[in-house]
Amino acid sequence: IRKMHLFEDVNSIVLVTCSHWLAKQARASSLLQDYRIETIPNPIDTDVFLPRPATPLRQKWQIAEDKKIILFGAANILDRRKGIVYLVEALGHLKNDYPGTEDIEIVIFGKNKAFDTGLLPFKVYELGMINNQQDMAELYSLANAFVTPAIEDNLPNTVMEALASGTPVVAFNTGG
Repeated sequence: IRKMHLFEDVNSIVLVTCSHWLAKQARASSLLQDYRIETIPNPIDTDVFLPRPATPLRQKWQIAEDKKIILFGAANILDRRKGIVYLVEALGHLKNDYPGTEDIEIVIFGKNKAFDTGLLPFKVYELGMINNQQDMAELYSLANAFVTPAIEDNLPNTVMEALASGTPVVAFNTGG
């Protein structure tokens, strides 16, 4: 109730969210439900994030050219919302329950202070923080799939960037 007084004198406010999921959450709010709510996704620079040939990029990044590459990344890999525990579990199932997985390798980017990549049952390339869009675009394009096992997320730019780069995305039906 206290917050409702902040909006008393505002009669033409329009709230803008970056995903339909967030707009739905806003519409369900007793504070915001009577206001116009629009969705405008975060923009992705499709002059940077576009499909590229994988082979030269794998050579540049020293990643096996003849393997199936699964890409995972987060600003902070150990943030529980990013779902690294689900990635470990899913890759374990993939390795143990499906034949023909010997040609899979994992590429990980993001801050990693304590996650033991040895928990992943495949060879791992750990790249650390990636701070520029061109490098990110190259990583998406060299991967066969981008995995985001996040259990809470709005609409990650990583999903939109991977898709713009022509890379399929595997994710839970959560958030955006």
